[in-house]
Amino acid sequence: MADAGHRSPTGRLGDPDVEARLARIDELLAGLDCAPGPTVRLAVEAVRLLTEVYGEA
Repeated sequence: MADAGHRSPTGRLGDPDVEARLARIDELLAGLDCAPGPTVRLAVEAVRLLTEVYGEA
């Protein structure tokens, strides 16, 4: 299982950990964007919509 990262006493990730995760998300989405098929398009759209919802929260 992946490392949970470094969390502050408040349970929040530190800036370097957030940046690392954002970079990995970008890599994964770029890889998905290159894959063929409707399922991949739906998965990418679902991730993008979730990030919009979480961004509003």
